[in-house]
Amino acid sequence: MRVKIFLPKTFDSLISEFWEMTCDKDEIPAQQMVPPFGTPELIFYIGSESQIKQAQPKRSLIKGQYTLMQAIQLKKNAHLFGIRLHPHGLYNLLGINTTGIINSVLDGKKYEFMIQIESLLNSGRPLDEKMIQEIYQVVILFKI
Repeated sequence: MRVKIFLPKTFDSLISEFWEMTCDKDEIPAQQMVPPFGTPELIFYIGSESQIKQAQPKRSLIKGQYTLMQAIQLKKNAHLFGIRLHPHGLYNLLGINTTGIINSVLDGKKYEFMIQIESLLNSGRPLDEKMIQEIYQVVILFKI
């Protein structure tokens, strides 16, 4: 499993970082322990649907603030992209109070900007700085 971190070009009050996680097709992903980062995240599956066995949403999810260690099992050939927000980021983006989604997730398909980001990520284009800037612009357009 490999993880790449992309930091915003300038300080942003909403987003702390972008990340990409990949597993090779021959790699059998073991159960991963994810620490409680304490910040909400927007998580997208690139390629196939439902790449985290424990998560119900099929294409994308909005992860609330987690206060507990999580054990997750990725499927083979997993490819995920995430946007880690600052603790208040979800409220600033969608007006959602994170106390209502502590240690849980929401389905991303309910939000137009999530669908737009899914489309960008699954367009076949490389996930590079240019695409991350486009994703950033989509997020900013929907900020309340």
